[in-house]
Amino acid sequence: MSEQASGRQRPERTRPPGPVPSLDRADIVAAAVALADEGGLRAVSMRAVAGRMGTSASGLYRYIKDRSELLALMADRVVAELRPFELAPGNGIDALVRMAHAQRDLYRRHPWLKEMDLRLAGAGPETLRYFDTSLRALEGETGPIHAKFEAIAMVTGIAAMFASAPEPRAARQSDAPPTVDSATYPHLAAAAAAATAAQQYEAMDARDDLLERVVRGVLRGLLAP
Repeated sequence: MSEQASGRQRPERTRPPGPVPSLDRADIVAAAVALADEGGLRAVSMRAVAGRMGTSASGLYRYIKDRSELLALMADRVVAELRPFELAPGNGIDALVRMAHAQRDLYRRHPWLKEMDLRLAGAGPETLRYFDTSLRALEGETGPIHAKFEAIAMVTGIAAMFASAPEPRAARQSDAPPTVDSATYPHLAAAAAAATAAQQYEAMDARDDLLERVVRGVLRGLLAP
């Protein structure tokens, strides 16, 4: 005899007492950043993030539309690490040199960020603040506005390049330019001999100094009247 026929009703299933579990959007993004730091962007999926947070992928879609939106939120979150911005009054190039060092360190902490395309279109509030601050720093510099945008983009590219370089180490005698056949490679041989004579090879691993010189040179070229 069925329960309905016997007059007995099957009890309804109820959830455990307490509030309905909820997720925090910032925590979702933080979990995604941690995954990317460990395994690159390929490690980031809605399912993987959900697993890290102990929930289901379907639960994330209440807070984040899709993976593309999640990646954009991740980039904007880590760009916030560039703050606080230090602007020297009246010297935009100095400010962007400091920004280049900060960006280089940011890319080292989050290597996957180099795969992201930081543009104004669709940018989040932290990325917009970075562009706004960079343009404010360049207000006193000559050059058209398009050159200033190019300068900001170049600083970002240079910082990413230096982030991929090996960590600096103390220079060694073996770092001196090699001896090459001057008949076959005349220009290289002459430059190597000149560098050796001046012992300039000792500064070859001064990455901070090289980063600054490259950034200053590019900015002066782009912003020249």
